[in-house]
Amino acid sequence: MSLRQQQVTVFCATVVVIFGILGVGIWWIAERLTTETTLQSNRAKDKKRNLLFGTFSAISCLANRRGPLPGRFATRRRVRPR
Repeated sequence: MSLRQQQVTVFCATVVVIFGILGVGIWWIAERLTTETTLQSNRAKDKKRNLLFGTFSAISCLANRRGPLPGRFATRRRVRPR
């Protein structure tokens, strides 16, 4: 192998290593950002779902005048003996 061929081989290997490290870094950052975005959007969906359920529950209580709907946010009601 001539000196020129060795230089070209070393140059190509260096380029592959540098772009490989860069690619892995970009892929890792993208994975982290995707995970963070997923967590935040799930948190926002839960918050919106809780707000909607609370609003529906409040409107239902006002309309029915019976008390809170049974569900996640309802408290245990005492039953009066008849």
